[in-house]
Amino acid sequence: MAERLPNKDAFDKAIQYIGECQSFHAGFIADVDRRYKAYRGVVDELREAAEWTSKLYPPYIMHIVETSLASLVDDRLSYRIRPRATMEQYFDPSAGERARLGSEAHQVLFDWQVRRSGFHEEQRPFALQNAIAGITVAKTLWTTREERRRQLVSEEQPLTDANGFPVVDPMTGQPVTVPSMREVVKPVVVYDGPVTEVRDIHDFMWHEAATKIDNARYLVDRVWLSPEDLWEQFEGDDPMWGPKRGGWPERLVREIVGTADAADNYPNRWGADSRKTTKDLIEVCEVWDQVNKTVTTVVNRSALLAYREKFPFFHESPPFVVCSTQPDLFGVVGISQVEKIDALQKMLWDVANQRLDNLRLINNAIIFFRPDMENPEDLEFEPGALWPMEDPTQVGQWAPNPIPAEISLGSEALLKGDMQNLSGGFPFSSGTDSQVVDQKTATGASIVTNIAQRSIDMSKASMLRAWEKVGQQRIILNQQFIRTPTAAPVLGLDGEEEIAIVMPEILQGDFNFEIEALPDAARKQEEQASAQALYQIGMQAIPIVAGLAQQGAATLINVDALWEDTLKAFGKSDFKRYFKSATPAPPPAQGGQAPPGAEQQALGITGPGSIDPSVSPSAMISQSPVTALQRAQALGGGGARNV
Repeated sequence: MAERLPNKDAFDKAIQYIGECQSFHAGFIADVDRRYKAYRGVVDELREAAEWTSKLYPPYIMHIVETSLASLVDDRLSYRIRPRATMEQYFDPSAGERARLGSEAHQVLFDWQVRRSGFHEEQRPFALQNAIAGITVAKTLWTTREERRRQLVSEEQPLTDANGFPVVDPMTGQPVTVPSMREVVKPVVVYDGPVTEVRDIHDFMWHEAATKIDNARYLVDRVWLSPEDLWEQFEGDDPMWGPKRGGWPERLVREIVGTADAADNYPNRWGADSRKTTKDLIEVCEVWDQVNKTVTTVVNRSALLAYREKFPFFHESPPFVVCSTQPDLFGVVGISQVEKIDALQKMLWDVANQRLDNLRLINNAIIFFRPDMENPEDLEFEPGALWPMEDPTQVGQWAPNPIPAEISLGSEALLKGDMQNLSGGFPFSSGTDSQVVDQKTATGASIVTNIAQRSIDMSKASMLRAWEKVGQQRIILNQQFIRTPTAAPVLGLDGEEEIAIVMPEILQGDFNFEIEALPDAARKQEEQASAQALYQIGMQAIPIVAGLAQQGAATLINVDALWEDTLKAFGKSDFKRYFKSATPAPPPAQGGQAPPGAEQQALGITGPGSIDPSVSPSAMISQSPVTALQRAQALGGGGARNV
């Protein structure tokens, strides 16, 4: 009796799940490929057309999508990590302080990881795939990146004489050594932390009855690996695949994969018609069972690589975040931006090509002649040509009516306007037209702009919510995998880079990752103007509040908070760079009196200090910021009045 393979039931169930969703997924992928061709302006000619006819298919949809991406994709995401409010923090002040320090540690660590892992670079492919397919997927996992580096190390070599014998120090009797440099090659860990990558929708599948990813019975994530990368994961003391991970032995997997049919019959993706995108690669599928909380990894649908009886991450969910900026009713896949305007682009191509054909007929008129005319091909068709004719009616020109070509221009403008309106773009900015609003006036342009901006804001809100989920997963991964103190660079006072040591204990707790939406140009200018006005009001109120504070009638104004709000309005987040660590000397008191502790000088124009500008009473008065502000208010007609 043959020995039963370990976890064979889990393997069979995973193969069953992959087969179930394959047919459903194939139909969806056919729609995605069709939309991608429309995005790129690729047309499959289904009928023979005359060579002289126009066959121009400019990618109008690409321009519209790229315009939308400019509003959806930020140069960098602005985010804050804050502790989640709990009753423990309310009753225990020390718990609140630990939570605050933990959020600061997470912020420092997250900022460094974002720069090292290229987190912001994933925004464009994430948003572009959504515009084409109507859905996009990001996967967040932990990775350790190593690179082989060449280094020079110093080592001591014995000094030898001309005969090759070591030279001995006569004082100590020890061999004399000299330093020398030797080249070594060793692996260096360049990054150890969470990474987020955009998954190709061709390789991401789900249960077809799911209305959203959270209630899908299972998810399938497929990758394509080279044979070298596949077998490398069986090696080492802590392999990713094999018996230690619930999979089958490497020898058995090699035999099965070597005899199984290669998974090379999948259609190419993203318009790659001339090359095989899976050439010489092996299919590896991860099946995430959300009912039983298991993960099964199979290769080439014929062998088991790994099996986990529970989800490996602390957040107890699959590491995927799915986003659709325009969700559809009760379905995982949303409405694609390309899908909405594909038919209009085809109509626009048809009308534009007909107009160009008409223009060609006008510019290159058809020549008609009598059938009894001899050798008509000998007549030269060029400007200034002379044609000797006994009867001028023997030859004539025919040209189409030019009026339809002029009408076509208006139809094309309307089609372009409809495409922009349906996609939520800015029609008036692209030379288009619309029958609803007159976009040639300032009022019409303002109406269209506001509507388009609201549409883009709704789409961007969905995108930012997805990035918040990604950030939350990365926080939990840091709590799970960081077990030793970690050093992260951070900008400190005076703009100097400092090293912050993050302890794993301080990362534990419950924290919220919040994306702060960056405003558009108009709103950003309004926020900057508001912040500047608030800062000026605060600075003007400082002397008044200071006087009231001395009498216990007010609280001093926090100038640092005003300055930080102003920096935030201008898009600056590294506040410490704008503050100096050195404590300035205390300013002189009002009335020219020396500060407490300073040596008293005789005052007045005849005093000994009057000849020294640095200690002159008039100089002291002029150097006081409070007095200077009062003088400026008095000269400007403001400030307190003397009674």
